[in-house]
Amino acid sequence: MDTQNSFLYAPSLLVFDSGVGGMHVLRRLHEMLPDRSQGFESVLYLADTRWFPYSALLSSQMRQRARSLTQFFDDHLITPPSLCVYACHSLSTHMNPTDLNPHSEHLCVVPAIDDASIGCSELLIMCTPTTAATYGGGWSPQNPVFRISKNQLVYGPLDLAQLSERQFFHSVSEREGSQSVDFEAELTHVLTTYKRVDRILLSCTHYIYSQPLIQKVVTKLGRHIEIMDSTDLILGRHRAMITQAYNPCSRPSQSSSQQPCVVVMSDYPSDQCMSISRYINTYLSARCEFISLKKWLPQLPHDE
Repeated sequence: MDTQNSFLYAPSLLVFDSGVGGMHVLRRLHEMLPDRSQGFESVLYLADTRWFPYSALLSSQMRQRARSLTQFFDDHLITPPSLCVYACHSLSTHMNPTDLNPHSEHLCVVPAIDDASIGCSELLIMCTPTTAATYGGGWSPQNPVFRISKNQLVYGPLDLAQLSERQFFHSVSEREGSQSVDFEAELTHVLTTYKRVDRILLSCTHYIYSQPLIQKVVTKLGRHIEIMDSTDLILGRHRAMITQAYNPCSRPSQSSSQQPCVVVMSDYPSDQCMSISRYINTYLSARCEFISLKKWLPQLPHDE
């Protein structure tokens, strides 16, 4: 490795996402630490917003991008991370074992459908249209809901990832949320049509930021529907792996006794950086350091 042209970090955890859905994953990872008072040092978060949302890409494009960035960080970090967390549900659903970092443990935050199906009459799986297409059923904007089993429905709302991303930035900046009339009307129609639904699984990591909108629709309908977060289910299942991997003291010595949570951006404007920093300061008790990937873009393949 060329130390003159590298990130001088040795993170325990590398969290990989196309936007801010991984911020929620970071928060849940932080809550799993045995001693939260230590902040969240030795963590690197990749916000690959240059290609946001991954759900708009073809499967081959997502996988190619993941392989390129995985190789890039293998070449430019002091040591590979102990654990790579692929926080994008769309990417995790499409990845093959050959796409994963061979030098690290890995955790793909995939939709936790089996866990969420236990004990409910009918499960509504809310995912991106790209992920919905992997279940068959002929997803289309005119047919966003289809059945995959006797008690499981897949619902791929159009543009909810982008709406959720806007909800995130509005919430941390304490501004009013984005207009969501079309989504609320569509979800109302879906839940009115499928009256047996008693549980909703938020399959995309971004959707947690739209949970208040979803709860608003459920409350208006007077329904008793449990809303579950796939991220919580997957991370809870792998708690032992996560806590074992997060061990800053075992990593190579760096320049400060308390390292920041480093956010590597491919394309973030300054006002959004401030929102991310505020989120990390508030919920992760950590300071935030930003690095732009643009400096290395000429070396990064498949970034046209």
